[in-house]
Amino acid sequence: MSDSGKTVKLDIGALQGVKGDDLADFTLKSGTLDVPRYSLIGSGRVLKVFQNYSYWYFPQGESQSLKIGKTYHLMLRRETLSGRVGVSIDYKLSAYDNKKTKKRMIEGERSSFPTDLIQQKKSFVTKVYDEEKISDSDYKKIKEVNLNKSKSILLDEEYMELQYIRADTNIVNRKKITKEYKEKLAKNQHINQVRKINKLKHGYDELYYEVNTLDDRTDTVFYEKRQKKIKDAKIPAETLAMINKEGGLWSTDMSDNELKNYLLKTGVARAQTRQRNVLSLESGNEVILYLGSNLTGNYLQEDSNHQNNGYVMGIGYDFHLVRVSEDLMNWSFDFKFERGTTSIGQGTLNSRIVYGAISGHVNYYFLNHPHSRNRFAWYIGAGAKRGNGEGNNINLSAPYEYEIASIPSMQLGMKYRMPAGRDYEYSSGFGFGFNAKLTYEALTYKTINTVQDDFQPNQSVSNARFDIGLSIYF
Repeated sequence: MSDSGKTVKLDIGALQGVKGDDLADFTLKSGTLDVPRYSLIGSGRVLKVFQNYSYWYFPQGESQSLKIGKTYHLMLRRETLSGRVGVSIDYKLSAYDNKKTKKRMIEGERSSFPTDLIQQKKSFVTKVYDEEKISDSDYKKIKEVNLNKSKSILLDEEYMELQYIRADTNIVNRKKITKEYKEKLAKNQHINQVRKINKLKHGYDELYYEVNTLDDRTDTVFYEKRQKKIKDAKIPAETLAMINKEGGLWSTDMSDNELKNYLLKTGVARAQTRQRNVLSLESGNEVILYLGSNLTGNYLQEDSNHQNNGYVMGIGYDFHLVRVSEDLMNWSFDFKFERGTTSIGQGTLNSRIVYGAISGHVNYYFLNHPHSRNRFAWYIGAGAKRGNGEGNNINLSAPYEYEIASIPSMQLGMKYRMPAGRDYEYSSGFGFGFNAKLTYEALTYKTINTVQDDFQPNQSVSNARFDIGLSIYF
């Protein structure tokens, strides 16, 4: 490296693909191998190329920018541009002599002068008009020049017979213009590549995720549903352009019904919903599988039979009420079906009851939301339970059937949900969660049979229960 830091020797040469007059953008790599981070240093041009090394001139270089022993990456602009089609150039020469002549030629009765000419007094001024894109043209250049008057020019005010000779005699260098345009195109692409990679949380896995999924089967229902979801999430370019141009007043000319239909058809409504429900708030369908144990012993010590607390297992569905209204973001409603056993004292004996029941609860989440991901969500709930069961004891002449009810049924719970895939993967809409809760039940057992034995079948008891579960959401 030179003392100024602008001329450097790099251990990359012709064998690695470097050619004479190559231009490249320098980046300094940090981070890990899978999740790299790049810092753009600047642009450089090769001075001399050997087999395994080369000398480069780095105009923006300073001694503190490039360090000996560091690993730098070169993005060759030639390689970035390889395989591209040629650049279409539109070069146009427009001229006027003065403002008075322009008006007479365009607005006069005999106006025959080209209407797209540009009035300009200064000579050889170059401007590029980005807003005037010409079809089938990548690059547009307009040159504004003066006009010289020849001695033989006839200026007749009555007939407006005017003659001009163009002062612009230069030949357009299309090759030079094309090269400058391509160099700028490659540089901008390198800058955007570095920005994109640096924004990726999961590095190259996330960058090439779309490419890696090309080999997946495309004839499955899941693939079709995934593609439809991607298509629906896109907003037409013309809609975005209109919103950007008009700002907050873009919809003032629409009625309520027209605006509603427009938002739904163009995808703007879906985009706004996605913005509100960021990655940590993914609402969908949630199914819960759980197993629980009673904490309260409601049996009699006098009867040595059936002295157990009992257990329960079940399946439930948790509906997030944010899907109904954003005002209900902290609320959910669960519906469950369970099967379980319990033992209760009935005067002189214990009965073992096997039952099935359905229950429902309205839950309020006081810490986070029911659809939160990657965080703990705590809630309290109230509801009711209703079911039927069958009780047995060796001292009874026959089994007895019971109606079971719990009003109220109270619960305090916690859950933690996590996606099955990373945020950028299509499978991130699927996930799993862990649940734990305490339940209090005011239970009543009433027999529906004719009582033929000496015991007290109808009982009211209090029961506490602890459940753990696994939830699956999609």
